[in-house]
Amino acid sequence: MNIKMIVLDLDGTLLRDDKSVSEYTIDTLKKCREKGIKVIFATVRSTTDNVAPPEWFDGCVKKSGAVAYDGSRLVYKRVMPTDSVRALLFACSQAGIKQSLKIAMTVYITLTSMLLKHGRTLQITKKLISLK
Repeated sequence: MNIKMIVLDLDGTLLRDDKSVSEYTIDTLKKCREKGIKVIFATVRSTTDNVAPPEWFDGCVKKSGAVAYDGSRLVYKRVMPTDSVRALLFACSQAGIKQSLKIAMTVYITLTSMLLKHGRTLQITKKLISLK
């Protein structure tokens, strides 16, 4: 079999519970790359340098597939436009579905079903957690 690329998840796969990577895993990644196998990681995370140093990988897919890099070169970016997000959150609110929204490294939750009624999305939400 001629393997050209492997794609690894970070949390619970490449990373141990303490978010470290074993020496065995680091050595295996190096050996794969020495054999010409591209090593890519995929994650829901938006920032990863503290757990997945770029020099270990040939590229990555971040934000649940919303962005992809070939090395450090951005090759794909597809994020939802603000108006689409507003419409989606409003529809969820109208249906009684609670929402959370992550912007950069901050998560917001809704406090009221009045979300987006006057286009003031974040003024009627509560900061739940800052991941910075």
